[in-house]
Amino acid sequence: MDFKPVQGPNGNYRMNPYQLAASQTFAVGDPVFLNTSGLVEIAEITDAALLGVAAQDITSSSANDPVLVYDDPRTIFRCQADDSGDAVQAAVGDTCDLIVTGGVFFANIDASATDVIRIVDLYPNRDEFADVTFVLVSIALHQLDA
Repeated sequence: MDFKPVQGPNGNYRMNPYQLAASQTFAVGDPVFLNTSGLVEIAEITDAALLGVAAQDITSSSANDPVLVYDDPRTIFRCQADDSGDAVQAAVGDTCDLIVTGGVFFANIDASATDVIRIVDLYPNRDEFADVTFVLVSIALHQLDA
């Protein structure tokens, strides 16, 4: 799971149904956005704003198929950072971009072109075996916050 909800307002994780654009494929935890037709698509690293995070796997879609999305702008997610150690700690409070590597979305700590997510804190359980650092993020540019 790329982005996992870990904290929602009042302890709840809000999910709402939306309609999909045609030919979408994504996994639980992938960031998504609403296209200009109001249909959900998997996010690209250049998207200026996000709707939220997919709450279900989609293996293929026809236009207007239903999909659940974690769409509350106040939800905090855990995701993997593309950096580790002091560099990540120094980024707390900053906004940054997304990066996709091998189909997995990361917080791109060193990139600041779209600033779509905000680093809220380090995630307390660093995976020493995989040499992976997780961070807590919020969506800084949220389509429902306009």
